[in-house]
Amino acid sequence: MEYTEVLDKQITRKQHYVPKAYLKNFSVSNQKSEQVYVVFANDENAKMVSIDNICCRSYLYDQIAIDPDSKTRVFAAPNEIENSFIELEGEYATIISKIKNALRDSDEFELARVEIDKLRQFMSSLLFRNPVFVHLSNYIIDTQYKNDPQYIKHVKDIFPDVPQNVYLSMLANEFLKINIAPDVGLFPRALAETMKESQLCIFKAKGSVFVTSDMPVVNIYGEKDGIKYDLIGMPIMPELFLAFVDTVQRIPRIIIIDDNSVKRMNSKQINKGMLISNRINLLSYIDFSIDDEKEDDEQFYQLLHTDKETTLKQYEDMMSSKEIKYWR
Repeated sequence: MEYTEVLDKQITRKQHYVPKAYLKNFSVSNQKSEQVYVVFANDENAKMVSIDNICCRSYLYDQIAIDPDSKTRVFAAPNEIENSFIELEGEYATIISKIKNALRDSDEFELARVEIDKLRQFMSSLLFRNPVFVHLSNYIIDTQYKNDPQYIKHVKDIFPDVPQNVYLSMLANEFLKINIAPDVGLFPRALAETMKESQLCIFKAKGSVFVTSDMPVVNIYGEKDGIKYDLIGMPIMPELFLAFVDTVQRIPRIIIIDDNSVKRMNSKQINKGMLISNRINLLSYIDFSIDDEKEDDEQFYQLLHTDKETTLKQYEDMMSSKEIKYWR
């Protein structure tokens, strides 16, 4: 088995879990660089921040170990998972630009089936490429294999020249890849499959704006014009919210909603790490009186948030006492 020793400059350090291809559609106009207004958790003041510096972590998708002989950092498959998102992000940007241009002067747009599939794939990947899920994936590998004597002996017998901690970093990389990579990831592919029979529609804000977050995909139950729906969706720009709606009735491709409805939908973005918008007064576009989003979010994000604090605390304690170093 081979592993790669490389310089930092050869690897993408800032790896975005909400891609810039998504964030740039919420950027403030008349700025030299792409910047957004952000309200961080437990704060009420909006700060203007470059999209280069939010929704990212250092080497988030790369597994890094310390070679016991040379004491240098060793990367398992550097940039492999990060690069797997690039093509999908480019396709997403092209499709969103197509929708934006079509809706500039009308309330109609057309997408090919393959383009709709790409939107499902992009939305599904956003749910599972975040730091919480990455840390849980690493945690599973650590707890399953690090203290397993039979497994350690198995590794030494088959890969006698590969240090145990280096091999574990490779294994963690493969495990993360089959969970979250857009082309092979089990979780995003499974979610996209469940959305296959859902109807695509876009909610268009009338006199208001949609607010997004560091976990922009939400699950919403509601009713519009007598039609009950269960949808998975996300804002794609301040005026538009893309949704896949599970309902037995046919729904319009475009649904125009008023200010109060936008505020209710924006309430699904609270309780996240940060709120993001192109408006400095972004909090005024959220209905904070609505409290039921907690119940819905806990159900939809169960895999990501079940006992989150305890899990991450256990992970932190374990990582501080082992040889392999995961960079977050």
